[in-house]
Amino acid sequence: MGPPSIELLYTLDPTFQTNLKKLLVYGVVLPREPMPWNVTVRLPSSEELEAFALEEWECFLLQLINSSQTDRPLNISSSMMKNLKNLT
Repeated sequence: MGPPSIELLYTLDPTFQTNLKKLLVYGVVLPREPMPWNVTVRLPSSEELEAFALEEWECFLLQLINSSQTDRPLNISSSMMKNLKNLT
């Protein structure tokens, strides 16, 4: 006879649950907000995306090393920072 089994129950946020059901049924990504037809947006080039990603990565690494050296703080919780520092 083994140890008694423990049954865990989880509940999802109702909005998330509804959107998840729609995603599973229809198989598409749900838009956050409809875009007006007259809005034009310039997509960034791959070079611009690469520069942005590099800047964000460097800021993130500086935050891990010493948060007082960064020009702009990241929105990372103290518990998340502790976990990330334990990984290095």
